Amino acid sequence: MRSEDVDERVSKELGSRSGDDSDDDDDHRPKTPSCKGGHGLKPYTAPTDALKCDKCKVKMSKGADFYGCKPCVATVCVACFTAGGGEVER
Repeated sequence: MRSEDVDERVSKELGSRSGDDSDDDDDHRPKTPSCKGGHGLKPYTAPTDALKCDKCKVKMSKGADFYGCKPCVATVCVACFTAGGGEVER
């Protein structure tokens, strides 16, 4: 799966959680995880099976989609990224 496809899928998932109510306050939506450096997480595909999610600690298989920050060496699985939740601890 291409990185753009993953990003689009996550965006749709986050958008679908907000419902059709235009009065929803953005503060009630889950915050997407971020790296400690504040760089933002970008979509990637795992090149090996040696990566694990920094939030839930699940091992990612080779070819798995994930979000990460190269400068901070942060990795977050799609499930944790979609669920939201503040800063990634390394």
